[in-house]
Amino acid sequence: MLNKNHMRLILKIASFTMLFFFICAFETSVWPTLFGSFPMPHIWLTMIVYIIIRWPLYHGIFFTYFLGFILIFYTYAPLMMIWITLNLVYIIIWTIKNRVNSSTLLSFATLSAVSCMLFSVLYIMISAVLENKGTSVFLLHRLTECGLAFLFSLPIYFIGNFLEHIFSAKESWRNPKSTAAGETA
Repeated sequence: MLNKNHMRLILKIASFTMLFFFICAFETSVWPTLFGSFPMPHIWLTMIVYIIIRWPLYHGIFFTYFLGFILIFYTYAPLMMIWITLNLVYIIIWTIKNRVNSSTLLSFATLSAVSCMLFSVLYIMISAVLENKGTSVFLLHRLTECGLAFLFSLPIYFIGNFLEHIFSAKESWRNPKSTAAGETA
């Protein structure tokens, strides 16, 4: 039987999935319409970094696999390359997160930019090994993506915190029922 904690987890996963769909749709349709061929940031990767930092390990790994599967419908990238690259990014960012042990906005934005660069480098390397014609480097393009990922990570951090707060199982430090009745702690 489903209890409140299971329902909160299901609703949190559903809301983050819908946010991921929205971000991918924004990147594939709205961004090229507004900015043309200007490099688009990997906002979807910023959301995965948020999941790496804030979610428990096994929930985060499962959800990253799921989001990688969703991602193939918005890109021309093969599923195997997306999953391999996301796994390596997950391991590296998770290790850095455990060493740094900070969940501030600045560290999240920095990890988002680092993960964007890691994803690009790892994807190029894996592409060179697995494909006949590897992915091009385009250094300025990749650096612009990383800088934009840093900027776009700021609203993603606040949106993620808002969704985490909505589906949090923790009680607030102040009970509104007891203060409304005039009781003191």
